[in-house]
Amino acid sequence: MNRSSIAVFAGSVAAAAPAIVGPLTYQLPEETAAFKPGPGVESAQAYCGACHSADYVSTQPPQTGKAFWATEV
Repeated sequence: MNRSSIAVFAGSVAAAAPAIVGPLTYQLPEETAAFKPGPGVESAQAYCGACHSADYVSTQPPQTGKAFWATEV
């Protein structure tokens, strides 16, 4: 590729960029799980729920314990 071809290609890409880049919108699925009321629910909602849905949290290994999660997080 010569310099003029590169310049034309770069110009084409720059002109097309606004059409390619734009806001993405998507609909999340409905929650099918919820944090159960009880000891530690506030911590689960604050720490786990800040990034993960209750659905995702409910799929984590059940016997990991507090020490595992303190290290992991």
